[in-house]
Amino acid sequence: MVRKIVGFILSLVLGLGNLLSFTSAVNAEEAGKIWLNDDNTVTYTTINDAVAAGHTGDIIRVSGTFDTTNTAFRDAVVNNDMTLEFVGDTVILSDNSLQHGLTIASGSHIKTVNGSTLTMKGFNTALNLQVGSEMNDGFYVFENNEQVSLNGYINGSARENLVVNVTSNSFSRLYNDNFHVENATVKLNATPIRTDGVYYPLGIMPDGGIGALQMAYNFKKMCTLKLRE
Repeated sequence: MVRKIVGFILSLVLGLGNLLSFTSAVNAEEAGKIWLNDDNTVTYTTINDAVAAGHTGDIIRVSGTFDTTNTAFRDAVVNNDMTLEFVGDTVILSDNSLQHGLTIASGSHIKTVNGSTLTMKGFNTALNLQVGSEMNDGFYVFENNEQVSLNGYINGSARENLVVNVTSNSFSRLYNDNFHVENATVKLNATPIRTDGVYYPLGIMPDGGIGALQMAYNFKKMCTLKLRE
């Protein structure tokens, strides 16, 4: 009887130990992490730190949640022909609508792998894809940011492999004449537009103008499309 009780207690302790280990692992995975290439034993506090530590053509890998207290993606610039690769679901949050987020400079790339989704919320310009840069395969969600600028080359292997969802009350800086989309799906979802401090729903505004439209652009394979106001 004593042996059974001791065995039960030991099993319970081991079980709790395993549960605690599992919980710690989950929490560690949820926390935002930045590293270079294949060495995830060395991590960086910000994207700019990783860029400074890297070399031309390196891959900056990212995964996890970066909450409103985390400055990793504040005024972050990926240049030097580097690739920013999100290897797991990543959420990047800001509570400051004046704060700029991520810039991909000419020659550099952004992508997600392993079916991962990048989500950015609460920035002024969440993503600035500059002329000469590329957005490649992956799933991207931009919500409640003032702007997203897609002036680079949005280039996927197939429409279903590169999907961009932008929800905003303004698309005035979404693109310029260099906006180039190939093998990708870009969905623009308009939220109620603010005019003189008043929000209007989708449809006709009091002055007779169109308040907002919900749009989804599905670009065909090998298609280059330029949008006009």
